[in-house]
Amino acid sequence: TLNVSTFYGVQAYDKKREVKDKHNVVIKTLPRRLNHLFGPTQIWKVFNKQCDALEFARTKRNGVMTFAFQQSDGVRAFLVAHPQVFWFYDVQKKTPQRCSYEIIPESTACKLYFDLEFDKQSNQNKDGAYIVDIFISVIIHFLSVLFNIKVTKEQVLNLDSTTEYKFSRHLIFQLNSHVFCDNKSVGEFVHFICQ
Repeated sequence: TLNVSTFYGVQAYDKKREVKDKHNVVIKTLPRRLNHLFGPTQIWKVFNKQCDALEFARTKRNGVMTFAFQQSDGVRAFLVAHPQVFWFYDVQKKTPQRCSYEIIPESTACKLYFDLEFDKQSNQNKDGAYIVDIFISVIIHFLSVLFNIKVTKEQVLNLDSTTEYKFSRHLIFQLNSHVFCDNKSVGEFVHFICQ
């Protein structure tokens, strides 16, 4: 049996492989397509005001949510989209451009979450990672004592948004089958811990 390079010649085989490699690169960089027929709603509407976005999302009731993001001119805007559609497009952006967050409407159930920040210049001797680790342990303790909810550190989504100037972590506690009834309840829980 003959191999490909013997039959076509080494140069022809290398050229064919080069074209194929270029083709594969193009395929890898093309975005996946969303299934419009069987997938989520394709609503994608941007608002200048948070209240307008929340009202629009409330009237749609088909799984859409409101997200805040910074536009290229630095102005904050609010997007209403289904989370799968939002994620589909967001992950195609370059990492520095993925600066958005969910807006949790009033009186809506939510996970326990925290935004922890401090100025690095003013706190040069602070070990942010250690502080976050201790903080998570304290929250886990109170969830166990107050609500009999057993949580491990692996159930905490720990998102690092630290910059050169600011230490920043966003923590979301992934409690199995448990959420707080609204942001106010989360605030009361945090206030109780801080007393």
